[in-house]
Amino acid sequence: LEEVLTEPDSVDRSDSDIRDLRVRAAEAWIEQGCPERANKCLEPLSYDDLQKSTHLPPALSSEQRRSLYKELSASMDRALSKPDEASFDEEQFGRFASRFRHLILDCELDFVR
Repeated sequence: LEEVLTEPDSVDRSDSDIRDLRVRAAEAWIEQGCPERANKCLEPLSYDDLQKSTHLPPALSSEQRRSLYKELSASMDRALSKPDEASFDEEQFGRFASRFRHLILDCELDFVR
């Protein structure tokens, strides 16, 4: 499935089919506890694209949101407490950004759900 999503133009499917495949793949990765891989599936989609989708990824629970927020907040506090030091390398920043995006997207989708 991910192969189809990396080169969607090579497959004879409509934009809405590809959009729904992205959401379904993301849902599967979320269920497997891999939000970073879910985000990679959803990255090409805008918020408007997701609103048009007939399938939406499941919502994070309130507990999952609080936990993710606390982790992200602690990471940011650590980074801001030592501004002169390189507290985030590129890989750490990528993970932070991916998790932050996942949290924001999940909250935005509440309006659609």
